[in-house]
Amino acid sequence: MAKQSLWQRIKSFFKRLFKHPIKTLKWTLIRLYAKLRKGGKRLILIFVIVWLIFASPTIVGYLLYFLTKNAWHLTYANAWFGFWMFAPGTPMLPLCAVIAIAINTTISKIFKVKSRKAAVAGYAPDARSTKPAIGIFGGTFDPPHNSHVELVRRATVKLGLSKTLVIPNGDAPHKLFETDKMHRLAMTELAFADLPVKVSLDEVLREGKSYTADTVKELAEKYSKYELILILGGDSLLSFDNWYHPEEIARYVSFAVAVRGGSIRDKIREIKKKYNAIVYELEPVAAISSTEIRMAVEMGIDKSDCVNPKVYRYIERNKLYSKYSELCEKLRWYLDEERYMHTYYVVLKGIEYAEALGEDRDSVIRACLLHDCAKQIAENESGCYKAYEKKVRHAFVGADLAKKEFGVNDEAILDAIRYHTTGRANMSRLEQIVYLADITERTRGLFAVDIVRTYEAQGFNEAFRFAVEKSWDYLNENMDKKDICALSKEAYDFYCKDEI
Repeated sequence: MAKQSLWQRIKSFFKRLFKHPIKTLKWTLIRLYAKLRKGGKRLILIFVIVWLIFASPTIVGYLLYFLTKNAWHLTYANAWFGFWMFAPGTPMLPLCAVIAIAINTTISKIFKVKSRKAAVAGYAPDARSTKPAIGIFGGTFDPPHNSHVELVRRATVKLGLSKTLVIPNGDAPHKLFETDKMHRLAMTELAFADLPVKVSLDEVLREGKSYTADTVKELAEKYSKYELILILGGDSLLSFDNWYHPEEIARYVSFAVAVRGGSIRDKIREIKKKYNAIVYELEPVAAISSTEIRMAVEMGIDKSDCVNPKVYRYIERNKLYSKYSELCEKLRWYLDEERYMHTYYVVLKGIEYAEALGEDRDSVIRACLLHDCAKQIAENESGCYKAYEKKVRHAFVGADLAKKEFGVNDEAILDAIRYHTTGRANMSRLEQIVYLADITERTRGLFAVDIVRTYEAQGFNEAFRFAVEKSWDYLNENMDKKDICALSKEAYDFYCKDEI
C-alpha cells in the first residue's frame, strides 16, 4: 500500500483512540504542538491576511462612514459584517481557516520541493534498482541531534528516496530510557521538521518491547511495492549481529550506512556475505552522541550547537535531563573549568563501560561526577591524610567530602572515589570502572591510546589489567619508590602478577 487515503487515516486514528484513548490524545496533542511549532506562525499570518481580505468591505464601509458621515456606508458595513459573521451556513472564520490551511500546505510543499532540489545538488544517486524506495531511520532520539538529521538528509537525497520514515523507539529491549517517549516523539518532530520525512508512531504505539525485526516486517507488508532501506550509523552496523533476528531484518530491507574507518567497511563486507544483504554507503557525518548532550545539559555545559534550536528550547522548557543538575551546580564551586571538563569526559567513559558491562549507571555517574571533587582543596588538607603523597591525597579527601557535603552514603560509591587514583587489591567492578574511566577519558592523550585499543580489541578486564600495569610502570619511572602509595603496589601485585 503506497499511501493511506484520508478516510483510512481517519479510521486508523479512531481505532487507536478507542483502544488507547488517553495515550492517543496525549500523542495527538504533542504532534499538533510540534507541527504548530514547525509552521504555526506562518499559518496564523496567512489566516489573518485571508480574514482581512474577506472583512475588507466591512472595514472600508466603517472607514467611509467616519470620513463622510453617510448612513448608507454604515448600513453597508453592518450588512456585510452580519452576513459573514452570523448568517446561517456562511460563517466567516471557519472558511478563512480552511483557506489559510490550504494555502499554508501548498507553500510548505513548494518549499520542501525547492529545499530537496537544493540539497540534491552535488550528489549523485547510487546505482540501485529502479524500484521506488522508502528509507527507515529508527532510534531512541533522546535527544535527536544534528547528525541524525544530516544522516537522513544525505540518505534521502543520495538514494532518491520516495519517502523517509523516522521511527522513534517505543520500549526498546536494549535501552533504559531516561526520557518519556512522549517527549522523545515531540523532540523528533521538531528536529526533522525541515526535512521531507514522516515521523512514524508505529513503535511508540506498540505494546511491550519494540524490535526492528517486527517493525520492518510490518512495513514490508504495508509497502510491498517499494524497496525498504534501513539507514544506519556505522557504530550501529558493528553491533548488527547482536540484534533480535538480524537475518529477518536483512531479508526485508537493504542498508544505507555512514562509513567511517576500515572496521565499518570490513563489517559491510561481512554483512553482505553472511546475510546476502544489499548495502549502500553514505559519507560519514559528525560524531555526536546523545549521551554527551544529555550529560552536558545535566552539567550545564553548552552543547546547543549539536541540536536543532527548537529541540534545545524544548529541553530547557520541560527541564529534561536534570536528575544530577543540583549535584553538578554544587560541584562546579569546587572545580575550575579544566577539571570540570575532565570530570565530564570521565562520566562519559564511565557510562560507556557501565552499559557494556551491564552495571548500574546511576552509581557509576555519581562516582565519576565526584571522583575529583576534592582535587583543588586536598593539597591544603592534613590530618589523617598527610601521610599520602599529594597527587593521590585528593581521592581520600574526596570520599569524605562526597559524604559530608554531597550526601553520598553508599559505601560502594565512596570506595570508588577513594581508590580511583591508587587502585587496590580486589577492587569492585564499580571501582574498576571509575579507575579506568579516569585514565582513558579523551583528553588523557597518548597515555590512554594503547589502553583504549586494548579495550576495543580484548574487552574491559584486559584493558583494566593493562591500565594498572601501565600506571605502575609510570610511577616507577617518575617517582621514588618510597613515595609510591602502598595501595598501588597491592593493585599491581593482585592484577598483574596473577590472572584476573
